[in-house]
Amino acid sequence: MRLCIFLQNGDATFSIFGLQLLVFLLCNKQFIAVELITHTFDITMAVFDVAQSVINRSGGLIQGAARIDPGNIAALQHRVETMEIGPCSGSFYRASWCSF
Repeated sequence: MRLCIFLQNGDATFSIFGLQLLVFLLCNKQFIAVELITHTFDITMAVFDVAQSVINRSGGLIQGAARIDPGNIAALQHRVETMEIGPCSGSFYRASWCSF
């Protein structure tokens, strides 16, 4: 490869830009890797903080909409009886997956 560079540039018009670009790209990858490794805990805690915020906001919604009374049970039973096999099996799989 050195011979190709020598023959192409004639050793007179060697471009420093290619070398600078190579050094920049190599150092940039190393910088990104070091930053990700050193801030892994901060990134993880930020993700959990966002998830906790979403859970706290949705707590009131779930609490208000999850009331079960005899009227709701009868409506739910009627709805399940009128469902076809596809949506009914999907609901079964979802309920069995959530029970783990």
